[in-house]
Amino acid sequence: MSQNYDKNKLQSRLWSVILPLLLYFVIYNLSIQVFLLFFRESPGYLFCILLAGLITIPFMIWAYRKANIRRSVRYSRSDLPLELLCVLGIVAFGLLYNLICTKLGLIGGSDFAKANRALTSGPLWMKILTSALVTPVLEELTFRALLAGQIDFFWGRLPAVLISSLLFGAMHFNMVQFVYAFLIGIGLALLYLWRGKLALPILAHGLTNLIVILIAG
Repeated sequence: MSQNYDKNKLQSRLWSVILPLLLYFVIYNLSIQVFLLFFRESPGYLFCILLAGLITIPFMIWAYRKANIRRSVRYSRSDLPLELLCVLGIVAFGLLYNLICTKLGLIGGSDFAKANRALTSGPLWMKILTSALVTPVLEELTFRALLAGQIDFFWGRLPAVLISSLLFGAMHFNMVQFVYAFLIGIGLALLYLWRGKLALPILAHGLTNLIVILIAG
């Protein structure tokens, strides 16, 4: 009886972690493909990503509420400088990584270049709205609030940080971005699990993307 209970409990926990990922990948990617049928030429791929993100976010909010894993949040003005310092540290790391990859010529790799062109083929307002707002909200809900949050609740802090960061890196589908997303994902996961404020990793993620967009023009 005890073995069956433990097995069912493990299966339930695994399904709780897998379901948000399935929702993310299926709804988000399916939406992109559907929108590409109508908007491939104009307004283009970036616009399709924007629409797909806007459609997927409500599903991830629903999954987050259903999971009932809201973390205890500490609100204190005295903590704000340290929190902002952590955000700026993550942003600085992201910019430094991009700079190093550029200097080493890694940015020019075919896989990375293809992904980068897809995300920068549009007007500035669309780049900012997509990459600095909608995408950070969607990805932080999925990989930090849901994935890291649930793994931390079930199995502890270290597995939560490593597994969520590995999956966050893997979903970028090229080695340069994998390493970048994995490393920055560690910082984002630690920040969220430590403070319990989803706004902090969203801010760090969005600000990093915003600065990269503005620098790239």
